[in-house]
Amino acid sequence: MYFSPEREFLENSITFAQKRVEGKVHITACKGNAYVIGRSSEISNLYSEVEASMDTLEGFPAR
Repeated sequence: MYFSPEREFLENSITFAQKRVEGKVHITACKGNAYVIGRSSEISNLYSEVEASMDTLEGFPAR
């Protein structure tokens, strides 16, 4: 199965989908569980508190 066309297709699909994924995730492990304690990205604003906040309505078009 390792050299099958299906596995190659799956690997290429995952590689293509992950091209724009970057950043760091900080985790801690305790008693067999993993917990995310922080995440950051220098390029994406997804984890920017200012950009991701729902506290202000800036950037939305007025009706």
